[in-house]
Amino acid sequence: MAQIQVHEGTHLNKDIFFNADTLTFDIPTEKHPYIGESIPVSDLEMIEIATYKNVKEVDRNWNLSEAKSEISAYSNWGVAFGILGILGESLYKGKQVTFIAKLKNGIKILATTHERTFNKIIESI
Repeated sequence: MAQIQVHEGTHLNKDIFFNADTLTFDIPTEKHPYIGESIPVSDLEMIEIATYKNVKEVDRNWNLSEAKSEISAYSNWGVAFGILGILGESLYKGKQVTFIAKLKNGIKILATTHERTFNKIIESI
């Protein structure tokens, strides 16, 4: 499972997990705040790399500058292996991608994930 760091959204604003095996997102909802509701990738209405223009089109209150400054520098690999772990993780997973997405159930998301995860989502649509 790949973690997607949520900056803004119309759900509980907790991080989302993408399961590449089942092609589903685990999104925390009021019904399922801890485990998350499993939503198939086919329920994506739209997903695009975030720009200042398209972020404001989705929600005028969202701020892309704040989202980009929130991108976590925390790295599990860095904790375990120091600077070499952080470098290895960035080589393995790719750079960070900030994107917006809309789901058929009305959920809108401004989030960041690794390029590799983003590409898997795009390929599975």
